[in-house]
Formats: sequence, C-alpha cells, structure tokens
Amino acid sequence: MQVGGIEIGWSPYGYTHALGLERLSPQGSQTSQGEQGAQGPSGSHSSHSSHSSHSSHSSHSSHSSDSSHSSHSSHSTSGPNDTAVTSTPPPPDALAMLEMTRARGLAGVELPYRYVLAGRTGAQLDEIARVAKTSGLFLHVAANGYTLDQLREPLEAAARIGARVVRTTIGGAKIGGDRRPLAGRWQQFVTDVADALAEVTPIAERCGVPLGIENHQDVSSEDLLYIIDRCQSEMLGVTLDTGNPLATAEHPLHMTRRLAPHVVDIHLKDYRIYISESGYRLVRCPVGSGAVPLLQMLEIVAQARPQTRAVIEHGADQARHIRVFEPDYWPDYPPRSAGAFAEVIGFVIHHARPGDEEWRTPVELGEPEPNVVAWQEREFQSTLAWLESVQQHGGGGIGGESAAGR
Repeated sequence: MQVGGIEIGWSPYGYTHALGLERLSPQGSQTSQGEQGAQGPSGSHSSHSSHSSHSSHSSHSSHSSDSSHSSHSSHSTSGPNDTAVTSTPPPPDALAMLEMTRARGLAGVELPYRYVLAGRTGAQLDEIARVAKTSGLFLHVAANGYTLDQLREPLEAAARIGARVVRTTIGGAKIGGDRRPLAGRWQQFVTDVADALAEVTPIAERCGVPLGIENHQDVSSEDLLYIIDRCQSEMLGVTLDTGNPLATAEHPLHMTRRLAPHVVDIHLKDYRIYISESGYRLVRCPVGSGAVPLLQMLEIVAQARPQTRAVIEHGADQARHIRVFEPDYWPDYPPRSAGAFAEVIGFVIHHARPGDEEWRTPVELGEPEPNVVAWQEREFQSTLAWLESVQQHGGGGIGGESAAGR
C-alpha cells in the first residue's frame, strides 16, 4: 500500500488489546504508549533487552486520562479457582505479524524489539529476514531509550533481519508534553541524551541501520534538532509521529517542515481534539477521521526524503491532556512567539469537537475487554478503508487535508 509515493505499514502499538500483547506487559495497557515511561536526566532507565523486567516504568495514570477508571491490565474474566479465560488469541510472534501484514495488504510492519525480537536466536532472526524479503515487506524495529546498553541489541537485531530503521523514545517528560517533573533540568537532560546517543551512533553506522528519535509527546522540534546537531551522525534522525506535534504545542505542519530533512520514518497517527479548562485533550481515532493534516505532512516529508516509509500507529487507550493554559507548564520549553502559539491554539479551536461529546475511550469508561478488543479492531479497519480510498484516488489530492470538512 502506498499513499503519495510513501509505502504504508503498521505498528502493533495502539492495537495491543486486539493482538493480545497486553498480556505480555507488566504495566497492562502501557504498551499502547510505546512502552515508555518518564526517564530522569541520569538516563538510569533500565535496559530494554530480553532480560529486562521494565519494572522502572511507572504508572502512566498521572499523565494520561483524567478518568478515575483504572487501566485494563487484565484481559480475562475469573472462573473457578481464578482461572483466566482470555478473550483474545495468543499474542502473535514476528512471523505471525508478517502474515497479518500481507493479509491486510500493507507494505511492512514495525516489530517491537522487546516482545518479538529480544532473546531470539540467530536462526530465528534469519527466518524473519527471509520471510520478509520473500514477501516483499519492509521491517522497522521499535526500541526505547538512548544509552548504548538500551540500543545496541535492537540495532544489531535490526541489521540481522534487514530492518530499515530502529525507532526509539527518550522520555523525560510526562506523556502530554509535561516537563514539570524535570523543572529547571530539562535542557541538561536533553544534553545528556545527546551525549549518550553520540556513543550509540557508531553502532548504528556499523550496522547500517538509521536510528530515529520519536517526538513521543516529550521532545519538541527544537530538542530534536539540537540532539541531531550535537551528535553529527548521518545515522541519527527523527521518527515523525504525525499526531504528537500538538502535544508539545507545535503546529503539525510547522513541525513537519522543520524536521523533514531528518525524518527516517513516520508514525501515521490521528487525533480528535477536545478543549478543556487547562488546555486541550488529544483522543485517538481512526487515521483519517481526526484533525491532523496527514496528507500535507506526508507530502512535505516525501519531497524532502522520498524513500521514507510510514507505519499506522493508533494512539494510546487514554486521552492525552495538554495543559498549555497552566503557567508552570512552560518554563522548560524554548521561547515561542505569541504568533506561533496563536497558530496552534487557532488550529485547536478550529478542529475542536463539540463540548458535550463524550471524549473518553472504552478503556477509560471501564468497558469489558471484549468491547475494547472490538473497538480497536473497528478503528484499524476504518483506517485501512480510509487509506484504500486515498490510494484509489491517487493520493487523495495529496497536499490537501486528510478528511473532508476541515
């Protein structure tokens, strides 16, 4: 599948209940957030290798939804003797994900290192590479962290399976662009990250696999450009998440233009916007049905980096609250002009959903697991239908907005 010349694959994040991956996560639905918790400036986040327990991932409840409902960390109902009865099939391995990719007519898949690559033998990795090659599918790898210990094994595994990119996240802020946990220390944190990544880039260069830092509702375009400039490696770039510029109070098109020369892959995500007293909420939705100007963003990247590929990534199970109207939200952000902020708020107001519309997701509403699974599957099918429609219309007038009525 292609849109505007960009090949489209998929990522299991945001689809983890339907896949059964939630049962592999010690933090329940945290997998929907890309496995990442906030990290301190010391970079002491535990290694994401095959033996990592990820116990350092703190609960995301404080930086996701305002709902008091707890995350769906269980996929089962209790029977006699508390025997779990799951509502989803066993979680797929990498080869099963490749088969799912082919069945859905997509061009590739982002494989989560932690779940389907870590600890695999060389022969197993070679088989993944063989199947992907014979199927004509591209592979990306999703990792996390910024230290050599966290990224060496994902980069080496990616090279062995023939992956084109390793995406990583660096943390530091709460999801939703909230830097207050590192108040007064954010710039030092970013500098420490850059210096750590400077030790990683020689491995990426040796492996021949670019490393993309995702704008994961933590780092802004200013931070990403600073890190790239400080590291000075052609193998370090950006994984552009199309939904996340709004989480650092940036206009999606402006962020895309700034980062386009450095983009190595794309997470294709959409959000609906709901205004709040503190700012606005970003709520996941099928790609093509929300506020994000997806086709324009793809066009900008395609012109700057024609070989870039994208993967569908639905948002997290909980809404993201971007609290830009709270005064202490801003001190650790770079200076922004009044005009730039006005453009972002104008975008938010223009695309905001009705105030009386329910914004909570089925997870936040505490719906049973089968309902959550069905909801994720419906969203995925709706996204595929939109992409097929765009593809049939030759890019859907690429350069326009991603859905009618905007």
